[in-house]
Amino acid sequence: MLSICNKITGTDSYLTWTGSWTWQDKVQDYLFGCPHPRSIEPLLKIHGYDVQPLIERKYLRMATELGLKQANFIGLIGPRFKEHLASYTQEMWANFEKIKDHRYTQFYYDTNDWLWTL
Repeated sequence: MLSICNKITGTDSYLTWTGSWTWQDKVQDYLFGCPHPRSIEPLLKIHGYDVQPLIERKYLRMATELGLKQANFIGLIGPRFKEHLASYTQEMWANFEKIKDHRYTQFYYDTNDWLWTL
């Protein structure tokens, strides 16, 4: 399962892709969109994938200027972002599935989980 950072959706729950969309109370397996011990972006970059930011800088700046702590970017940007989010999630999940069973992946996450406790 791949969860989307709740800071992107502006909710307390995590929108999660499992082949279909569901809402989860906590991160299920992996996450993208914000710093987290189970984030997939750093691992994809290690394996040579080009990971572009999900949210354009101008929208991040807009949320900061408006003083939004948990901006609902789906609501702020509109349907275009919702479509982009869906395709981006599926693309990231497809790339991650290629490296998920790599011998280094589990070690990476075990180490990362431990490092985030410090």
